[in-house]
Amino acid sequence: MERSDAATQQQQLLPRLKVAFVVLVAVSAGLIAAYADGSFREALFAVGGGTLVGVGLVWIAFPSSSGESESPDRSVNRR
Repeated sequence: MERSDAATQQQQLLPRLKVAFVVLVAVSAGLIAAYADGSFREALFAVGGGTLVGVGLVWIAFPSSSGESESPDRSVNRR
């Protein structure tokens, strides 16, 4: 059975959305450190910590898509 165009678009969009969210959290942490008059090194550590926090939040927000793929029948028929 062929997947619908919407299901294919959703499958392509989800990884991009996850990466964008992690980048947003990481950059936000770096900007907060810079705004608090932190050094470049401290801002860099904040970006690293923000990346870890962002990955953790994505892992919590999308638990079913973390490695197991669901059957095409379930993904197409689910709303």
